[in-house]
Amino acid sequence: MKIVQYLIIFILCIAQLKGQDRYYVTYLKGNVKKLDGKVLVPGDQLLLSENILFDSGNGQLVLLNPEKGRLVISADANKMQVNNKGNVLVVLKDYLKMNPKSFRLSARGPVGAGIKLSDYFTVSNPEINTHLLIIDSLVIPLNKEVYGIVDNKQKYFFLQIPDSVELLNKLVVKDNALTITENDLIFNSKNYTDLNEEIMLAFSDSTKIPYRIKRIAFFSPAWISKKAFLKLMNSIKNGLPNQSRDTILQEIYEQCYLIYGQLDKAEIERLYDTEIK
Repeated sequence: MKIVQYLIIFILCIAQLKGQDRYYVTYLKGNVKKLDGKVLVPGDQLLLSENILFDSGNGQLVLLNPEKGRLVISADANKMQVNNKGNVLVVLKDYLKMNPKSFRLSARGPVGAGIKLSDYFTVSNPEINTHLLIIDSLVIPLNKEVYGIVDNKQKYFFLQIPDSVELLNKLVVKDNALTITENDLIFNSKNYTDLNEEIMLAFSDSTKIPYRIKRIAFFSPAWISKKAFLKLMNSIKNGLPNQSRDTILQEIYEQCYLIYGQLDKAEIERLYDTEIK
């Protein structure tokens, strides 16, 4: 009789656990951990009944549930409990809220198409921010009719900190494509990749008389390594089991826009199709 009772209790416990909402961790900003001290990493799972700790009031956590969608929470020390170590306590069931908004994405030129850089960087829709996601490096095919033959000497592109003549980095054009790497975003040992800094892209042409420098665009870069980005995509895919490629890609687009900014959809599709299994 007792065995039957224990079995019933065990089955009820299993059913209760299965009934709880499980969320996959896809992105973290700052140090985030469970109450038992375990530090969370992308790919971990959380129950909605659990509580977590942020190490500061500017942390962020993005979770994904296969049925309910994306949950976004930002630690706010002014609105949440702070313990004596300065950690922000978050009760998930109270503070996690659905974020169903479909973010507008920047339409970028397809890979292999020569385009005007001003068109590539221009943001005409006010709902699109000026942040630009760079995965390892950004390669943009150029329109020869606009820029001609760029020799990287008399005619070259460069990045510059606005209103600072000294802070200037020349860019390399190879095979008629402009490349921007992480090193190009470092000025005087300061890395301008945290989305809070604006830089300018410009073009210099000393073959013209008078000497010409043309400002092309202003943007705030967000750089991420290919390895870290693939980890993010895998976490999102794991959080959407049995979903179609298009559904998973759409979630990747929206999370990337939410976290980083404008993105090159063609490049993300290429990475997903060639690197994610």
